Amino acid sequence: MSVYGSLVQFNSPSLVTATLGKNDPEAGQRWHYAGNDYLFVYNGSGGDITVGKGAFYTGVTGYSVNVSVTSGQELLAGVVYHSTLTTGTYGWLLTRGFGKIVTSASVSLATGLFAAVSTNGFFIEAAQNSGVTSAAQPLRAAKVMVSIDSLTVGSAYISVF
Repeated sequence: MSVYGSLVQFNSPSLVTATLGKNDPEAGQRWHYAGNDYLFVYNGSGGDITVGKGAFYTGVTGYSVNVSVTSGQELLAGVVYHSTLTTGTYGWLLTRGFGKIVTSASVSLATGLFAAVSTNGFFIEAAQNSGVTSAAQPLRAAKVMVSIDSLTVGSAYISVF
């Protein structure tokens, strides 16, 4: 629902719902709240997307996302920030602002490093050069604010677009 071009919000960015009510946003709705930018999506992946993981567009049904990917080359939609998106639910992804990212079992990220989303939504260190030089090199999606140990959720500035 919009009034004069601004979103009138009746829920919080932690909303996760299996069915949409009349006051809920539509998939694809964008929202700027408390200094962060969000995108409302549907998790149609067959698996939960937990806090700190990146979610990718499926390319099948518009703003449907998933977390199960085979490489870091898929198009990132955003990062789950407030609440786990269980399979078959709608919820908000953080697309720009201060949030949380999670690393895989063998990855630690130091403060100030750039991070990229890799397989299954986990973050890894991104290349430190100014551009992608290889098809296998994922794009930067976040900058680590405080060092993050392996399999830990930590603070980062996320910038999907």
